[in-house]
Parts: sequence; C-alpha cells; structure tokens
Amino acid sequence: MVATLYTGRPSPGHVPCESTRTGTGVLRTCNTDGMRSVADQLRQDTRERVGRLSVPERIELALSLGRDDLSLYMRATGKHRDDALRDLRAQRARGRTHSGAAAPEQ
Repeated sequence: MVATLYTGRPSPGHVPCESTRTGTGVLRTCNTDGMRSVADQLRQDTRERVGRLSVPERIELALSLGRDDLSLYMRATGKHRDDALRDLRAQRARGRTHSGAAAPEQ
C-alpha cells in the first residue's frame, strides 16, 4: 500500500511512501535515494563559491573565520583574548596524536 502525504497533485519532488501496520502503530518508509538534502546543497554551493575566490581572498576568508571563532569562544567563556588563545592552543595540542609511522625506530 502506498500512502500519499498530500492532497491533489503531487509536487515534482514527491516520493511515495509505503505504510506497514505493526503491533504498535504504522511504520512509514520512503525511498529517498534520489533526493538531495539541504546540507548537501549548501556544501556544494559553498565549494563553488569558495572555488571562485582568488588565493588572497581564500586566505582572508580563512583568517576571518578564525577571528569569528575566537570572538565566539571569548563571548561564550567570558575570557579575554590572551586567555582564550592560550586555552584554544592547549586544546589543539591535547587533541593531536603522534603518528606511529613518524616514530623513530628502536
């Protein structure tokens, strides 16, 4: 049985769903293989937009994103710039793991 979630004509992106009765209710499954998520579309748009930037523009974008992140962290923690930078650097250092491939042979 195919259950439709609309009345009238289906939209162009409509995907029919199947409903199956279970002991506790109705299980509805939809085949969404052909659908793209909003997140996928945003990632593609961002890649295309950044791809059109020149190298200096990309560097400026990266630096501005870092400044924005530092500012957000400072506001969230109530810390001043130097303390926030120290925290973030320590957190980054703790998160690193040494590569076994780069370890000296013994």
